[in-house]
Amino acid sequence: MHCEGLDNLCVVGGDAAQVVRHHIDRRSVSHVCINFPEPPHHSGLEDAESRLHLLTDEFFLDVFEVLQDEGVMCVFSDAQKYMQQLAQSLGKIKKKKKANIITLDTDHPHEDFGGIRLYEGLPPQGCGHVVNETSYFDRFWEHGKRVRRFYLAVRLHR
Repeated sequence: MHCEGLDNLCVVGGDAAQVVRHHIDRRSVSHVCINFPEPPHHSGLEDAESRLHLLTDEFFLDVFEVLQDEGVMCVFSDAQKYMQQLAQSLGKIKKKKKANIITLDTDHPHEDFGGIRLYEGLPPQGCGHVVNETSYFDRFWEHGKRVRRFYLAVRLHR
């Protein structure tokens, strides 16, 4: 197992919005990895809404509060339209100077959304993804030829 012998890892279960806001100390986290988040609606349309949608501007700002200086947040998904929306949201946060974030620079092909790069491929180690593991989900989608992956990674500067 990859976690054996680690003394700096904490796994917490619950409503992520509540956990991040109320149960994690400010500036105490080096990496936040958000893998395959549920879009607000399965269509991935920008105007789709869900009161349970997690990745809102408010949630991102809460994540930036718990990140250490130079901390990294990485979002990884196969939902390209949704990831484009998230990159646009983060680009607006950056533009309004609500958080001083920069995109991590990698060699993967990318699109730019207001200074936030959306990459195609698998996140590298610098984004907090140490190993590339294959899940049941990956094998399920491979048979349907849905194998494209997208990620965005930002570093917080205080």
